[in-house]
Amino acid sequence: MLRRQVNRIIAELLPEVGGAENLLRQAADAMRSHQVPTNLCPLKEVLEQDDALGQIYQAVNAPKLLAAYRSTAELRRKFTAAEIPLVTQLFTPKWVVEFLLQNTLGRLWIQMYPDSKLREIWKWLAPDDFPAAPVKSAREIRICDPACGTMNFGLVAIDMLRDIYRDEAAQTSGIDATILHENLFGIDIDPVAIGLARQSLEIKTGCVAPNLHVADSLHEMPAGGGFDVVVTNPPYLSARNLDSAIVGRLKKSYPSAWRDACACFISRALQMLRPGGRAGILSMQSFMFTGAFERFRKELSDSANVETVAHFGSGLFDIGNPGTLQTAAVVFHTETSPARKAIFFRLVDSNDKCAALREGIGKGVQRLDLTQSELNSFPRRAWMYWLCPAARRAFAEFPALGRIAPPRQGLATTDNRRFVRYWWEVESPGFTGPRERWMIYAKGGRFRRWYEAARHRVDWADDGREIKQAIVQRYPYLNGRWEWVAKNSAWYGKSGITYSYLTSGTFSARMLEAGAIFDVAGSSLFPDDPIPLLGILNSSVARRLLSAINPTVNFQVGDLRQLPIPQRFPSELAEEVNRAIAVMRQLESFDETSPEFHQPAPWDRCAGILRDLQSDLTAIESRINQIVAELYGMSDGECVDPMPTVDPTELARRWASFAMGVRNGRWNSAERDNLPENLRELLEFHVGIKAVDEIEAALGGLDRFLAREFFKWHKRLYHNRPVFTEENVK
Repeated sequence: MLRRQVNRIIAELLPEVGGAENLLRQAADAMRSHQVPTNLCPLKEVLEQDDALGQIYQAVNAPKLLAAYRSTAELRRKFTAAEIPLVTQLFTPKWVVEFLLQNTLGRLWIQMYPDSKLREIWKWLAPDDFPAAPVKSAREIRICDPACGTMNFGLVAIDMLRDIYRDEAAQTSGIDATILHENLFGIDIDPVAIGLARQSLEIKTGCVAPNLHVADSLHEMPAGGGFDVVVTNPPYLSARNLDSAIVGRLKKSYPSAWRDACACFISRALQMLRPGGRAGILSMQSFMFTGAFERFRKELSDSANVETVAHFGSGLFDIGNPGTLQTAAVVFHTETSPARKAIFFRLVDSNDKCAALREGIGKGVQRLDLTQSELNSFPRRAWMYWLCPAARRAFAEFPALGRIAPPRQGLATTDNRRFVRYWWEVESPGFTGPRERWMIYAKGGRFRRWYEAARHRVDWADDGREIKQAIVQRYPYLNGRWEWVAKNSAWYGKSGITYSYLTSGTFSARMLEAGAIFDVAGSSLFPDDPIPLLGILNSSVARRLLSAINPTVNFQVGDLRQLPIPQRFPSELAEEVNRAIAVMRQLESFDETSPEFHQPAPWDRCAGILRDLQSDLTAIESRINQIVAELYGMSDGECVDPMPTVDPTELARRWASFAMGVRNGRWNSAERDNLPENLRELLEFHVGIKAVDEIEAALGGLDRFLAREFFKWHKRLYHNRPVFTEENVK
């Protein structure tokens, strides 16, 4: 039964049974007696499972969890220590639990007893050569979940340990009691979850579980000492969502992992292991890639080998934003052999990740093997395991972008309302004069490759005197060092490349023409020859390499610095880039919000013109992709900008607006009386009488459009900084 179905049923049952405590008690009674009362029949399928109490507990708390996250997002408040149990409950799918346990506990047993028939039973065990390990008895194996919740890892571990004891044939009775006393340990900060874990284990085995403890595993040494296996699905909590006291404690205890509680648990799990032990963690994937965890990855490689990884990416859990909850099931082994291989299953593009992993283990598809030394050879030790050999060579042989043209952040004015304007607020159309005060200001923004005329202007009179004064006044602790906010001012006015990287993960780079100031969001590069580098950055190859450097949604400037760049460019690359720029400049000439506007796309040929431009740009970008792919020794791929589609009503509005500008002198024409008739005459002059009738039909009548819709539309088009007043359009 899907989690959402369980949540809905629980929400309906709670009022009927008198609250969560009664529901959980009745559920436990039904599991013990194997008789489901009538009122709990909707949960019959759930109650037949060992982990039913855990599923119900998470469903009971689901509304509180959602409310807590909403309050954090909307009110910018941080989670307190008391809220952590509530906001970190994420029930692990049973097949993921089995994968982690079979590749930790199961692998240990097969290494000790290579002839064991259990190798055929454990279907999630990744095929490997299983080098021999020192032999110990089943009774000596110690397993711990340091964030056990209701102990769903432990419930699966019991089944495996039963098989192990029978395989060993040293004990045939009292196995469950021995497992709970000698093998299995659990720790959690939530006393309610620990209580439910005790009940779940008792229902499954008929025995008391003595080794479950209420404690904070990150800061308290669990009872029992070293373990052979540590398995867990730890809390996913970014430090930015925690209060300062918790963050301070994490920084002190886990200086390289503190940015996420999940990474701290990985570190703690390795500390809890005996020599030769294994940790199996269902983790957020960010620690594998981001620059913030570079030091952490170095420490991991110094203390353990990466043994088996199922890289799920997004979509494993049907909660939250599907693009941000990106996970991987990772197994570490406390040995450090550079030649030992790491096994990766890449499942990020699979909708049914369970089926894809099963196929990968059975048939070897989606499987990639790297030695530990190969894994550690990537920039910043990021786990870019899926790269083809040519891409690996590029990282090894080509210089990084940060050495050729380091990304630079620009101006933050501290008060955009005071110092920033749209160009139409301070310039007339076609302005080509000196910019003594209002400089072109290239701000980051929408997805746009190759070229976009900057819409903003910034007050830089007297070399930015007022902005610099405002910075110093707002940040007195800078002691007059305005350059800490107005960054890289020596590069203002120089030609280069500006880029934006949106949260959707789509990188786009554009020309930064001479005479512009760039801002913080629209970060910029200043290579010796911008044109061919622009082709590299907008290519399909660069997109794949950037995605490998950091496949998370939190792309940083430091990630871009790692992009490998060829040292020589063929002349045809610059030629094709200039053609792409020319196409985008022609599009700019159709947009009246652009400083390069000429007039709207021709009324009767708009669809054909846009189609031809799209065809031209597609061909140009395909050639650029091919050229760049050859430079890297890789295959190319599609990387095409979306072109605007033809909306006859919007095009009609644009032509009416253009005529309005002519009528009011915006496009260097004299003002006249009788507005609607003036516009009809102007439109007839520019597009012909037949087109005027078609434009009127598209607008539902020019008089009606002017009276009811024009000004509101005009304000939206100009971002609430309209060129015309309401009086202009009457």
